[in-house]
Amino acid sequence: MTLPIFAHPELPLPDPALSVFINCPFDDEYEPFLDAIVFTAVCCGFQPRTADESLGADVSRMDRILHAVFTSKYSIHDLSRCKGEGEELLARFNMPLELGLALGYRFVSTAFSNHKFDVPPGKKGATTSKLAKELEALGNPHRWLVLVPESIRVPKYISDLAGYDLESYDGMVGSIIERVTAWLMSREGAVPGMSPGPIKRDFSKFLGEKAALKSEWGRVRWPDLLKAARNCVPKL
Repeated sequence: MTLPIFAHPELPLPDPALSVFINCPFDDEYEPFLDAIVFTAVCCGFQPRTADESLGADVSRMDRILHAVFTSKYSIHDLSRCKGEGEELLARFNMPLELGLALGYRFVSTAFSNHKFDVPPGKKGATTSKLAKELEALGNPHRWLVLVPESIRVPKYISDLAGYDLESYDGMVGSIIERVTAWLMSREGAVPGMSPGPIKRDFSKFLGEKAALKSEWGRVRWPDLLKAARNCVPKL
């Protein structure tokens, strides 16, 4: 298979058309919500992706993030960490940064998908760049979802997103499952018939498999996490 232009040759490449990049905090406090997004994405028929999918590769973290974003048709971004934390009251800027990468990718993918390039001298007819052909095959433009807690006043917090329909949630795992399921089930490639109810019902089963892996290995590798999620997908 010919690698897409944006793909890093040393990193894994799931099907980009079914890939969902997840941009969120990676800490103990947010872990239940990350688990919910991962499990929901798998249940809806998609491949969740983060930089952790290539953890251990001899590649910088930013390169791994760029690879995952630019080879995913979809992305989900949680902007809940907007306030200062710790003694220095520093806010978390990783999430807005990665959202910016996704927005830039959407802009580029839209522009190149719609653009016919100049015909080289001596050739007849229109020609399209290799990049434009790849983006057209992927079915771009890139699609993204932003999640924010109900307590955040988005126009004041990040005014450049004014006019977009951001999804708020009430700080509970069930709310995250509902929002992510509704968005993914309206995307191309979703499995038919999935709904939040079965996902919520079997989420604890997934957490049990994850806990067993962590007990045995001390940590849970990204491929093993996805395998555990697939083992627990609800039967419809």
